[in-house]
Amino acid sequence: MEHILISLYAVTKTIVLFSLVIGFVAFIHELGHFLAAKLCDVRVDAFAIGMGKKLLSVQRGETEYSLRLLPVGGYVLLAQEDGEDGSEDAGERSFARKTLVQKIFILLAGPFMNVVGTVAILLFVLGGLGQPATSMQVSMVQESSPAQRAGILPGDVFLAVGDQEIRRFQDGRTAIAGYAGKEVSIRVRRGSAFEPVGQDNVSPLWFQNNFYDGNVLEVSLVDRESKTYLDRKEQVLSLLKSEDLSRLRLRYSKSSEEMNFLVSPSTSGTIGIGIRPYLLDGSIVVLPLVLAFKESLSTTWDMSVQLLEQLGSMILNLVQKFQAPKDLGGPVAIASAVSEYAEDGIRSFLMLAAQICLCIGVFNLVPIPGLDGGRILVLVIKDFVNGFGRIVLKRAGDTFHDAFEGWINVFGVFCVFTLVILVTIKDIGDLIR
Repeated sequence: MEHILISLYAVTKTIVLFSLVIGFVAFIHELGHFLAAKLCDVRVDAFAIGMGKKLLSVQRGETEYSLRLLPVGGYVLLAQEDGEDGSEDAGERSFARKTLVQKIFILLAGPFMNVVGTVAILLFVLGGLGQPATSMQVSMVQESSPAQRAGILPGDVFLAVGDQEIRRFQDGRTAIAGYAGKEVSIRVRRGSAFEPVGQDNVSPLWFQNNFYDGNVLEVSLVDRESKTYLDRKEQVLSLLKSEDLSRLRLRYSKSSEEMNFLVSPSTSGTIGIGIRPYLLDGSIVVLPLVLAFKESLSTTWDMSVQLLEQLGSMILNLVQKFQAPKDLGGPVAIASAVSEYAEDGIRSFLMLAAQICLCIGVFNLVPIPGLDGGRILVLVIKDFVNGFGRIVLKRAGDTFHDAFEGWINVFGVFCVFTLVILVTIKDIGDLIR
């Protein structure tokens, strides 16, 4: 009975957290469409969060606001959004009678609000909650590089570059780049007095009882020279469960020492190392508001570029191989990730929410009919075809009719929902496996 209650609690918590994230993302997205429509004097007949049966509904003026059963998406219903839709004629306040620029502005407002929401979440995390102090750990040193000549080794943790103490991962890279072509003192922490781990002790149980966060484990394979350094028990136990233990050579250190090196970065501001984030002492770094805002904008831009590259690769893969990426996830995968990140604390949860918020906005720009990007493409084609018909072919009426536009968008929505269903089935299968 206790196991059943625990499972029910876990499922309920996942559903609630998923609903909060997707509800927020849907709300700000549709709010963008809503506000832009009001600015363009378009009548808004409905503003809904969620899909399916109404849970709550209230009429305010000309708009019905509702909360619906399924926490996936939402919509804003504009008067004559796809031409004559059967609703009361809104005259000049109908979407169909607005200019092409106004229509595109209304459609782009949704994804734009997702970007605003992402920046707002990141700003709250960076300038309000703060983040754990994080430095850089050296994962690799290039041959004949400035770092190698200075004596820096894999596993070293950067503590300071010049007079600047490193408390954030990105600050370390920026600080090194600031000394391009100049000599700078770099202070690092390095594990000392490494002891070999006997083959009889290479087991998860031994490390569970003898290894602690802050210790350093040196890992190498019997048939390779490269080494990896781990300093978190969780990382070590995960490695031992996934590798063939007979192939591992392990040494660990219970102590560390601080060392200073004089390094001369290249003219491009690099010293020839590979790096990974390293959590320091558990303290929290809160950025000043202006710096937090700048970094929120920078991070949102970087994430957007990465998402666009991934979407381009996904579309190319679909066209060339007619095959969806194996790591493509839907609502079930998102719900699972939301629950997992929530276990790591409010910061991890909000950072994931920011990624989901931006991802929904960028995905809506894909030129698939039914999505905002696809609807813009259809509107541009429609405007061109009708203009060509009037000017060149001397036709009095429209060549590209409103009804045809509506059917294209309906077909696009059907395709998107079909994709969501297929991905959801795959996600459920992955969970079962």
